Amino acid sequence: MPDFGCNNGFLSASIQAGTGAEVYATDINISALQWAAKNYPKVSFIEPDVAASMQAKFDVIVLCHVLEHVDDCDAMLGDLEPLLSPGGRLIVLVPQERLRGDLTWHHLVNYSIKHRRFVNPHVRIVRRKNLQEMLSRQGLVMAQHVYINFFPPFTSQILFWPYAFSLVASCGRLSETPGELHP
Repeated sequence: MPDFGCNNGFLSASIQAGTGAEVYATDINISALQWAAKNYPKVSFIEPDVAASMQAKFDVIVLCHVLEHVDDCDAMLGDLEPLLSPGGRLIVLVPQERLRGDLTWHHLVNYSIKHRRFVNPHVRIVRRKNLQEMLSRQGLVMAQHVYINFFPPFTSQILFWPYAFSLVASCGRLSETPGELHP
């Protein structure tokens, strides 16, 4: 199972520990990959060019908080679609920002210090409808989706704007009947 955009590998390692699956993880941040490889030896961390040339087929591919950072989402999704096995699922998570760049404080501080000016790492807002359109252009469809955040639903609905939730979507090929996600 590949995790594209794994950053420091925490999610990849959590998936591997929770499922026992063989997990491949990649990110454009090579120093993050090197750090992750040292700290999570049960996960195979690979560089993006290796990931792009993989010939294997996967039942699950994870794309967690990546599309909002990518210049060409169609190209990325087009590269991932052939890696899905028949009936496979692409799990996509994107933040639902109120504004482009609705970031955490550590992002604001780290990017601003690193670049000595404000640099927004998010190049776009990805809403459910946008994601459906991107997927459709690649022959993919959103089978299921849910909005989540770190707070209980009753608190979130009262205290937060609805777009403060992250969108989680299970996606499959348009030519296949989307099935249910199983825990």
